[in-house]
Amino acid sequence: MAYTNGNLALQPKKKPQQQQKQQQLYRDTKRTVVVKKTLPTKERLLVMLMIAAAVFVAFIVIYRSSQVYEMKYEVKQLTDQQSKLTTELGDLQQMVQTMKDPKTIAEAAEAQGFYYPNNEEDAIKVRKKDTETELARN
Repeated sequence: MAYTNGNLALQPKKKPQQQQKQQQLYRDTKRTVVVKKTLPTKERLLVMLMIAAAVFVAFIVIYRSSQVYEMKYEVKQLTDQQSKLTTELGDLQQMVQTMKDPKTIAEAAEAQGFYYPNNEEDAIKVRKKDTETELARN
């Protein structure tokens, strides 16, 4: 039923049959049309530029962090390698000390068939060359 100016309480009530007939005669239909506002072209370009800049900065940050991670990994590997070499160096120095021991040298010589000469006839004499005469010959 259409609204007319005035107080509705004062208008006479219609019979239910009349109301049904009126409702059948016309129908109030309302359509709501939603119009989406679009951004202007300049604002779109600005937003796209900002997104591209953000992606670029994020890429740079991630790339740098991956480089830092790789460097830390290399440093860890080098420190591990250094500790292994340090322990190996300690073992080799200990081995050198045992090899320098005169008893060890004597045992190794005897194992290879060397012996101390008992008399002077068995002994081999080696002369030291004169360095002055060597230099003069060259």
